[in-house]
Amino acid sequence: MKKLLVVGRCWKFVEFLIPSIESILKFHDRKDVSIVILENNSSRSEVIKDYCLRLLDGNFIDIYIQANKNLFTNVWHSIPLFRDFLIQHEYISITDLDVNVRGYKNWLFTITDLLRNYGEIGSVTIDVEPMLPASTGFIHIEDVPMSNIPNFWTLAADTGFATSRMSDFINFVNQGGIKGGAFGFHDWLYAHGKLVGRTNIKAYHYGWLRSSPEYREAYKETGIDFDINNLQSNNNQYMHLQGNPPEIDSNTFTVYKK
Repeated sequence: MKKLLVVGRCWKFVEFLIPSIESILKFHDRKDVSIVILENNSSRSEVIKDYCLRLLDGNFIDIYIQANKNLFTNVWHSIPLFRDFLIQHEYISITDLDVNVRGYKNWLFTITDLLRNYGEIGSVTIDVEPMLPASTGFIHIEDVPMSNIPNFWTLAADTGFATSRMSDFINFVNQGGIKGGAFGFHDWLYAHGKLVGRTNIKAYHYGWLRSSPEYREAYKETGIDFDINNLQSNNNQYMHLQGNPPEIDSNTFTVYKK
């Protein structure tokens, strides 16, 4: 059984996806980590598909799933397509592939060590640092008191990388929780008496660039025109869209395997 499966969602930006994947491959032994990438059918899908298929051919990733609709929560709704692959792993890390962890050797394993050593922990995320100029709308690690577990803050984070035991995740899926997405999974863990929190491992979140002029036009595909002066309201709209995807059927996805 492999130690870890990374299931990452990429939306629009291959220039964010590339450093995110590199931050996993550079600092981890490939034989211990599997990687599935989802692309959400943005206007840049063909560029991202070309990159991901080359990763697949080079044995850098294991599965690439191309959505045929522009969705936010594909990473959850596509899970039945690779369920058999899921259960071959001890841990799962649900990620947005616009998060770049730099300079931490085996940082995914550091996160899973917390899960191994503390049974009360249900899910661990890293601390996502905003790319300037904005940080409004999210809580960062310096604002949160540390728990009695070393290097662990007992607060549901913004799920840049949310890592859990595969057994917990499969229980959640079996109980019909997929529609709740990442936040629904955290709610489920809370309901079952498990802590959700994050480590002091930090990462850069390129998604913060959505309000900058270079990327703002492209991000309008969300249906939201992100405004630096109104980020809290924008974020609330963004989270609502993630939790309320359009109808998904068997024709929503195309699966590529090595």
